[in-house]
Amino acid sequence: MIIKVILYIVTFLLVFPPIATLLAYKIAKALLGNQRAAVHQATYWTALLYVISVTYMLSFVFHIHAAGYMLAFLLLFFMVMLFLQYKYAGEIVFRKVVKLFLRATFLLFFCLYFLVVIVGITMRIF
Repeated sequence: MIIKVILYIVTFLLVFPPIATLLAYKIAKALLGNQRAAVHQATYWTALLYVISVTYMLSFVFHIHAAGYMLAFLLLFFMVMLFLQYKYAGEIVFRKVVKLFLRATFLLFFCLYFLVVIVGITMRIF
């Protein structure tokens, strides 16, 4: 029984990651007390949810299996971030690269989430 409830909660958060982001923000704000740090922590915690959600939504709306493409894109994107960090800073600070990668991934997939939702709704209507 309790396992089903946990699975339902996880599934709900994967289907609606903006609610997970809001929940993560509230938790981070209560723990940290700083609004800016809470926003950053919420983006770090929920970036993966958006990637998974967009991948499944692309599969559902366009009937394509995009998991491999998403993984390849994310690896390429991370390598570009590493290269840019090396080029501009002269050395690679891995923690900085990961933070920048998570922020950029969150921003990109946050926008893609709403874009795919709007496209999916319009495709179902027409």
